[in-house]
Amino acid sequence: MRVTGRQCSRTCGRGIQERLVQCVEEGTGSLAPQSACPPYQQPKTHRPCMMQKCFGTGTQWRSGKWSPCSVTCGRGTRSRRVQCVKMDSGKPLPDEDCSLLDKPPHLHRCRMLTCPRWRVYKWSPCSATCGHGIRSRKVVCLLGRHDVRPDGDCDLVTKPVTTSKCVDHHCPRYRWATSDWSLCDKHCGEQRQVRETYCIDENEQRVEPARCDASAKPAAVRKCLSELCPYMWVPGPWSTCSKTCGEGEQFRSFHCVLKGAGLGMGSEAVVEMCSALPEPVTRRRCYKSSCDA
Repeated sequence: MRVTGRQCSRTCGRGIQERLVQCVEEGTGSLAPQSACPPYQQPKTHRPCMMQKCFGTGTQWRSGKWSPCSVTCGRGTRSRRVQCVKMDSGKPLPDEDCSLLDKPPHLHRCRMLTCPRWRVYKWSPCSATCGHGIRSRKVVCLLGRHDVRPDGDCDLVTKPVTTSKCVDHHCPRYRWATSDWSLCDKHCGEQRQVRETYCIDENEQRVEPARCDASAKPAAVRKCLSELCPYMWVPGPWSTCSKTCGEGEQFRSFHCVLKGAGLGMGSEAVVEMCSALPEPVTRRRCYKSSCDA
């Protein structure tokens, strides 16, 4: 590498000093392509330089008014314009022309009143005693400890949520169970059967009926018709018509007998034995010829 230095760019104050850096062959000193030298070994080509203090330049720093604080509450910054100018005319100059003068700060911190903040209270219990539900909490905008402010005074973007989903412990499952149907309550005719219905949990233990779905409760009573009824109604003959002409009535009687026995031979039974059977027709209308004939 061959390095050739140059003078500072300014005769007073701060400037830049540059130098020429070339790649050369060792031994001969002949110029070589820049790519022939390792880049990481290349020396710096410029650096700051400071000459004697500049006198009689007639420059100064001029500061403007401070801006309002960047925030309305809490900590922020103020700023102002600081410019290098000619003392006699106030003409703006490059900052380098005032480089030997101490530059006033253009920023400083400021602190306003305390900002309102979100105050978050505890979550309410879950709305469901088991399974999925909703919980809620109170969120208010407070200035200090006790001064409640409108929500708009706080940052709405960062407002904490007031409701959320919650899951309590697993909900036990309940279902209806039944006993076996009873026997028909009569020996013949229209009868009924009954059974017990009750609510149980996952461990087959009985619990309050209110825990089961009332709309799905099984029937506890049903009709039944026994084929074992040994009695039957046997009708007698119809009587003659009650009128000799026009419209009249006929009647007949019935006997309760043991099935298969027919009438006679002591087969007739007590009427109560057939009381559960449908009652037979014992009366009907009859019509003879017109009475005008």
